[in-house]
Amino acid sequence: TFSLTALGWVPTGAAVSRAGAQAGDLVFVTGAIGDGLLGLKAARGELSLEPERVAALAAHYRTPTPRVDFADVVRDFATASVDVSDGLAADLAHVAKASRVGVSLNLNVLPLSAAAQAWFADRVDPQLSLEDLASGGDDYEIAFTAHPRHEETLRREAERRLLRLTRIGEVTAGSGLTVTYDGLPIVMARGGWTHG
Repeated sequence: TFSLTALGWVPTGAAVSRAGAQAGDLVFVTGAIGDGLLGLKAARGELSLEPERVAALAAHYRTPTPRVDFADVVRDFATASVDVSDGLAADLAHVAKASRVGVSLNLNVLPLSAAAQAWFADRVDPQLSLEDLASGGDDYEIAFTAHPRHEETLRREAERRLLRLTRIGEVTAGSGLTVTYDGLPIVMARGGWTHG
């Protein structure tokens, strides 16, 4: 077994935690969601896709690319942030709890890679499939909240870095995570990974 710990530095007072989201903020995520789960399935030989898609998903799972190239933008504009490791839904629930706000997640706009889209096209139950992708974990993207006035700047900075950025929800005055599909709130069968 091999373990590695990486440490970093941030200017005093500039760290963005899970606890700063405010009602009215927008919720964004970098990259694509679900490739971690599908990559695990690919590594286990459980996917029926074209070989190049299976190989790409397995490679993503084995060697993820953390979004350190967008960390400075998150530091400068986000009110709260979290790495997507436990599953997007679970990690957004962490933000809601730490910030004492409500967070909404719209499954209909979940950003999917080309390989995930190919997998999704064959699914019988689209809602359940999106729930699986939003709860699978190991995506290592950044989910964050930001004031609406920063949306254009965030999109410009993402485009400059050739990085996909998707608005996936909003922060409300409520509490906890609300997941919607086709405009209606749903109860997800599984929320993501929890640490005991």
